Amino acid sequence: MTLQHRSDDRLKLRVRSLQRQLDEARAGSKEGPQVTAWESLLADANKARDRYQAEYLEAYRNGLRLQAALEQIRSGTSGDK
Repeated sequence: MTLQHRSDDRLKLRVRSLQRQLDEARAGSKEGPQVTAWESLLADANKARDRYQAEYLEAYRNGLRLQAALEQIRSGTSGDK
C-alpha cells in the first residue's frame, strides 16, 4: 500500500469518526458549542480530504502525461515535426 493510499484511508477514517461523534453530540446533548466545534472539525476534515484528492488526481494525471511523452520519445513518434 502506498503512502498516498494510507493518507487517504486515514482521512476517510477521520471524517467518519468526526461524523459519528457529531451525530452522537446532536442526538444526546444540548451542548450547542460542542456541536458547533464538531461541525467545524468535520468541515475542516472534509476540506482537507477534498484538497488531498484534488492534488492526488492532478499528480496522477501529470504522471500519465509524462509517461505518454516518454513513450513517444522512446518510440520516435514525437509530435515535433
